[in-house]
Formats: sequence, C-alpha cells, structure tokens
Amino acid sequence: MAKVAFIQFELRTRIGVMTLSAMLKKHGHETAVFTGYDDDIVKSIMEYRPSLVAISSSTIEHLFGLDVAQKLKKAGNKAPIIMGGPHTTFYPEETLAQEGLDGVCIGEGDDLIVEVADRIEAKSGYSDLKNLWLKESGTIVKNDIRNLIEDLDRLPFPDRTIYFTKYASLRKSPTATFILGRGCPHACSFCFNHLMKRIYAGRGRFVRLPSVDYAIAEIKDVKDRYGFKWVQINDDTINVSRKWLEEFLHKYKKEINTPFICNIRVDNMDEDLADLFVHAGVNRINFGVETGNEDIRKNILARDMSNEQLIKVGNMFRKRGVRVFTANMIGLPGETIDNAFETIKINRQINPELAAFDILQPFPKTDIYEYCQKKGLIKDGVTVNDFLGFNCGGWAANKRTGSVLRQDNARELVNLQKFTSLLVRYYWLAPIVRPLIKLKPNRFFDFINGYTQMGYKIKYATSIEEKWVHIKDLALILIRGKK
Repeated sequence: MAKVAFIQFELRTRIGVMTLSAMLKKHGHETAVFTGYDDDIVKSIMEYRPSLVAISSSTIEHLFGLDVAQKLKKAGNKAPIIMGGPHTTFYPEETLAQEGLDGVCIGEGDDLIVEVADRIEAKSGYSDLKNLWLKESGTIVKNDIRNLIEDLDRLPFPDRTIYFTKYASLRKSPTATFILGRGCPHACSFCFNHLMKRIYAGRGRFVRLPSVDYAIAEIKDVKDRYGFKWVQINDDTINVSRKWLEEFLHKYKKEINTPFICNIRVDNMDEDLADLFVHAGVNRINFGVETGNEDIRKNILARDMSNEQLIKVGNMFRKRGVRVFTANMIGLPGETIDNAFETIKINRQINPELAAFDILQPFPKTDIYEYCQKKGLIKDGVTVNDFLGFNCGGWAANKRTGSVLRQDNARELVNLQKFTSLLVRYYWLAPIVRPLIKLKPNRFFDFINGYTQMGYKIKYATSIEEKWVHIKDLALILIRGKK
C-alpha cells in the first residue's frame, strides 16, 4: 500500500483531488490532504511519511506548491513529488525548471496516479507512464499523453472523506459542490478549454457527460451520507446538451429535490428550459457577461452572444424568482473607460443579485494572451509567475497595477474595477467615481471593492461565526490594505 499526500493551498474541497483519492483507495492505497491552512504543513507531511507527494495546483497558486516542495526536500523528504493540475498541463517545462519537483502530470491524472502508486508499492520504475514528465539524471523524460477518459461512469464517486475527516468546517458546510461532466464546447479566448482541446486533439471526445443515472446517484450518495441544504454544480456550462439536461432536471426534482446553483450559456436558453430549471429547484443561475461591448465580446473574447440575449435571459430567470449572478471583466485590451461603463450599464439592465468584476488576466498561451502580445500590450518582463492571487481583480498579484497590460488607462480601469459592483446598484455615484479613479490606488478603493463582495458573503453566511470572519476580513482591508 502506497501513502499519497495531497497538497493544495486553499481550504476547500476539490473535485479533482477527491476523484484521485477515490481512485487510489479503490486500488488499495491510502490518502491524506494537507492545505496552506494547516499550522505547519511541512511538519505534518513529514510525520505522515508519504510514499508519494501530489501537489494540486492552478497557476494562481503554483508558487505555494513549489515552496512546499522545496521545503520538503530540505526537511529530508525522500518520496517523489509530482505536481498536477491546470498549471503543469499548460506550462510543464517552466514548472519542471523549478527546484523541488520530481515530475509533473499533464492532463487527466485519474489513471496515472494509480499506476505511479502501484509502481512505487512494487518498488519499480514509472518513467514510461503516459501523461508524466520526469526529471532523470539531469534530463527531462517527456512521455506522450494518453487518451481522454470518455466513460465517466467508470470512475468512483469523489472521496469527500479525505477532507471531511480532517476539516470540520468543510464537513459542516450546507453546500455540496459537484462537477458532473468534463470539457466545454466553447472556445472563449481567455479560458483554458481551447488550450486543452489542442493538447488532446485526436485523443477522444472532449466534452463528456456521465449518464444521468450516475450523476443523480453521486448527488444522492452525498445527500444520504452527509446531508446538505444546497447543491452547487460547477460544470463550466450545464446546458451543453439539452437532451441530457432535460432528463437530469426531471430526475433531480424527483430524487434530490434540493435548491441548486449552476452555470449556463445564455445562447442555449429559452423559456421552456427556464421553466424546467425552476421546476427542478434552481435557486441561482450564473452566467458570463464579461463585457457590455458586443464588438469586444465577439472579436476579442470569442463569445458570440448579443446584449439582447444576455438581458433577455437575466430577465427570464428574475421574473421566475431565480437569483442571477454575472461574471464580468475590466481591463480588456483596447478597452476605454466608456467601454467599461458599458459593462456596468448592461448589468444594470440584467439586474443581477451580484455582478462580479475581475481584472483580465491573459494567461500565457491563451488566445487572448497571443492577441495582446501581437498588439504589444504585455508589459516587459511578465512571466507566468505574475498571474497569482484569487479573484485577480480584487486580490491582484501584480500589486503595482493589478493588470499586466501596457495601456494608458490601465490604472484607471483597475481603480474602476473596485467600484463596479457598487455602481451596478447605485449608478448615481458615476459622476463621483469618474474623477476618483484618476487617483493612485489606495486601501479605500480596496475597501469599497471588499464591501460589495463581503456584503454578499455576509448575507448568506450560515452562522454568526462565519459572518464575523467576513466582517473582520473587511476591516483588515481598511486597516492594512490588500492582504
């Protein structure tokens, strides 16, 4: 039996880690998870004595994983350390060039991690395994990528016990999160899906859904084991297949009957489908607006949908009593201040409960990064290490401006982002905000941004303790500035 230690920064359940853990346990191995919220993560991992260390990382947190890997090496860890996730899939060479790692996983790791654990247990080599790149004798072994897993029903249900037995706050959460399918049919220029499609070209069907019965059985299993008040379905777009969705919503109502939240594409919506969502118990719908300028949305972001469609779908759900949440961006290439106000104005027409605005982060290798680079908009010296922090607009890694783009109005756009959610509610503040954003970034602007975001979290907090945590975080922004 191999012992696998999973490492991640934030304290939240991850479907990927839970699925890998389930696969390992199915094949007789042991797993544990360690987060950046542990008191002494390196000491805890060393005491666990793992056979394999697996770091789960996106680009915005990869430096945390690398730091832990380096500290583990210094502490005398002998177990191989392999990093996987979106970051290593898109930047394998850059990642392996860093100290501390023995290998990286490219793409799906469900079968790979079991094969590595089996080989470690058998004390045999694993340098030939597909999806794995390794450092060996000063060189990098680059294995081919394996085919996509098309039959999702063959995977075990994600192992939530890896989190729930250790972290009471996660176990007690009233919301259970699921990702039912894999892949997205769309190719938004700022998203990772178009890159993933290129990596897996000719390697199987990219957009995959489990059988409806499997999806319902997974949700029902969690409900029976742990109970929950809410279901959050985090698939990029739940309405990719109308036939599948209609069957799912009917069975969800019958067998689960719990309020749920999900993400949709507005260009795949109509009144009949909205009625079916409501009948099934949808409580909140999320969709991307990104920008209020149709030309930028279509030609730069590769999202071919109209303002009319966005407003219509927002109204479609609001008139049915469903909460609406929109995702938006500020600091787009070539964006003017007036363009940014177009985004605020369309959100006023949609009238969501919350409109979230982030600063564009054009991750290297994405289509929008290539576009910005050709236009000479990427600042000198920018590397993949400049794309850090959660909700990059609110907690930007690049604390000088919050944007990696070279634009004359970049600072004004970054400042405006702090006021956007507020302006959606109180547009009469616009004449005051326009001159304010010409000032230097400051903690008051950060506080305004935090106020609108934290206010939403405080409203839906499930305990006094949780509300108090958000209130303290908001106060710290004003006292200390950005974290």
